[in-house]
Amino acid sequence: MNRLKLILTTTMALTVLLLATISRAESVKFSDIVSKLPAFNQGLAYDAVDNQFNYLSTIDVVSWKSLTLEAGYAGLFSTDNPENTGNKLVGVLSVKLLDLGGVVNFPILDKVVFRPGIWLGVGNIGSTDFNSSETSWGVSATVLSLKF
Repeated sequence: MNRLKLILTTTMALTVLLLATISRAESVKFSDIVSKLPAFNQGLAYDAVDNQFNYLSTIDVVSWKSLTLEAGYAGLFSTDNPENTGNKLVGVLSVKLLDLGGVVNFPILDKVVFRPGIWLGVGNIGSTDFNSSETSWGVSATVLSLKF
């Protein structure tokens, strides 16, 4: 009986503490959460190993002055073989040369940037055998930066 009282008292005390904590929580605005998300970048990556162009999709990880470290995905869609997309997990180091967002105030043009960079990636990420992964590298150009 004493154990039951102890468990019941402890449960009630924790519930009161939890409710007190929740009642003091500030309201969360969706716009505040969205404003903290990193920029979603789109561009092209040239693979020096395969000698092919890849679609590049990254997010900004760290920025310092005009340098940006990005992480994301590079993929090549093959019309001959849709199964072979050439998926790569990539890291990109880019330099901001142009940002139309500070120059024009037009709905689409303010998203245009030009950030050339170099990238390093690991290919064959869909495979279950990690030893079959291939490393790739090349040059890239980020051309769109979408910040919500």
